[in-house]
Parts: sequence; structure tokens; C-alpha cells
Amino acid sequence: MGRVLGPIVFLALVAVSFVIRDVETDQARELLQGEARGRARCVEIEALSRPILDGGNAHPGFGALLGDLPGLHLLTEASGEAISFAADDDYVYGISTRVLRGENGESRHDYILRAWPLEFGVTGDLEYVIQDGAFRAGRNKLGRSGTEVGFPPPFPAVEVDTPGAPWWTLTEPETDDASGS
Repeated sequence: MGRVLGPIVFLALVAVSFVIRDVETDQARELLQGEARGRARCVEIEALSRPILDGGNAHPGFGALLGDLPGLHLLTEASGEAISFAADDDYVYGISTRVLRGENGESRHDYILRAWPLEFGVTGDLEYVIQDGAFRAGRNKLGRSGTEVGFPPPFPAVEVDTPGAPWWTLTEPETDDASGS
């Protein structure tokens, strides 16, 4: 009986390892697809925001953009005058409006967009920020997730320009895998 049991246990362990690997592969694929959808949503928000600011207007926040962003819903209980928040199935997004003053005293309207996973480690591991014209991605080092932990994040993102900060500039945001195909 012992000679038969050994190979059966071995084959069972091999089968279990294949199942675990398949489950982990599916989870990793879903995580990457959530991040791709988060990046794509940031690109959408940027594309809708730029013409408003180019016209010299202040950013209206998410309330004015929701009609053009299907699947995104406003988080009214968290939103205020200076920062508005919205979420979809993958990420929470925050827009902070601000006025920048130039060296010659002129002022212009600008905004900061931050995005972080709705469920850290499930819908994404990366945070995104569009600030001062740069689109950056960074490791969600605080494990900030949805509106549960570290909400709201600081606006502007203080850690973005500090030495050794875990942020990198995205030259061309990757959006090709956002569909999940």
C-alpha cells in the first residue's frame, strides 16, 4: 500500500500546484487589467480637462465630467469645494483644483488628478498622478485602498518630487490592454 500511496500523493500535490498557479495567474491578469483601465481613465479625464483649462476656466471637478465618463460615479460624501472624488469598479479618482501664479504675477487655473486602487492588490497596485503636466505612476506604498485607508491622499502629492520616491513618469500612458483582451 505504501508504494502506491507515495505516487498518488505526489500526483495530488502536482495537481494542487497547477491549480494554485492558475488561480494566481488569473489574479495577476485581473490586477494588470485593472491598472490598465485606471491608466486609461486618467487619460480620459486629462483629455476632458485640458480644453476647460485652456479656455482659462477653473476645473469644475467631476460633477461636470460625469456625463462623458460612463461607469464613473461621484463620491458626494467625500467631495468638497477644492477636491472632488469619483470612483469606478477599479479605482478612486480625486481632482484638486488650484491656481498657479507665474513669475510676472499672472495666474492660471490648474488641477491635480490622483488615482488609487479601489481594492489594493485586487484592482491594482499602482497609484497615478497627473500634476504639473506630468503623468506619473507609483507604487501604492501606503496600501491606500478605496476610501478606507489614507483617504484622501495629499494634494499635491508631496512624495512625488522627493529623492528616492517610488514614482516614475509615463511618457505614453499604456492603454492597449484596458479592454481585458
